[in-house]
Amino acid sequence: MKVFFDSDVLIDVLTGRDPHYEASASLLDLVAEGKIKAVTSEQASEAMAMILREISIIPTKKNALQSAFQSDFKDKEDAIQYFSAIDSRIDFLVTRNIADYAYGTEIKIMTPSDFLDRNKVKTRR
Repeated sequence: MKVFFDSDVLIDVLTGRDPHYEASASLLDLVAEGKIKAVTSEQASEAMAMILREISIIPTKKNALQSAFQSDFKDKEDAIQYFSAIDSRIDFLVTRNIADYAYGTEIKIMTPSDFLDRNKVKTRR
């Protein structure tokens, strides 16, 4: 299963940001355990280099950019991430800000906690 990690999920882990840290860190455990394949966009911050050893980077292709800027998404960065995930045939997009992806209907969008609950995945945490 492929899962796109929005940058806020990664930043939650890097910064230990509560109340989101636990669920986001559990997702990264799943990646390390090989239970899910994680990707993120090229726009991810350099500060995430440590985490990115475990996460593949998907390309942001021209058609994803065109779709993003023609979409109704208010935040075009979110739109780019969304359409890049679709272009790469991702199963889920995990983010803390589901409302930012309200216009997205082609991919399953959920919070880290919802993803863990829905998939009944046990982690080491």
